[in-house]
Amino acid sequence: IKEKAFKDDLEKMNHYKNREFEARCIFREIAKKYNLPMKICHVYFAFSGKKITFVFSTEVRVDFTDILKDLTNYFQKPIKLEQIGARDEARQCNGLGICGREFCCAKFLKTNLPSISKETIKAQGLANISTEKITGQCNRLRCCLAFEKD
Repeated sequence: IKEKAFKDDLEKMNHYKNREFEARCIFREIAKKYNLPMKICHVYFAFSGKKITFVFSTEVRVDFTDILKDLTNYFQKPIKLEQIGARDEARQCNGLGICGREFCCAKFLKTNLPSISKETIKAQGLANISTEKITGQCNRLRCCLAFEKD
């Protein structure tokens, strides 16, 4: 449903936008307290203000029950923790690739990211090239290699 935003709605959105920075800082402090290698990517407040979603990435599997308890106690609201992968994190950064263009994952591949295997690299004759040239910002094989598969 699309409706016109009223002045109160815009003020509420700005209020939550300002609280996002505070929420990021609190998340980092609590993750540091428990020595969890978690990187906060985004914080979303529900428009009603009744729920907060923290989007994070991590290279290892972590038990985040303690951080969830602390965040719930601090904000006194239901908290949702959503983990994303390295490719999704790079997509949200929306930077420039080695080719000088926007990341393929951010520009073209909004819904499904292709899986690139070592066989794809071998088929394209790139097996002997250094990994710096075929890995992207996410330290995974570059998404654009999937376009050259055929």
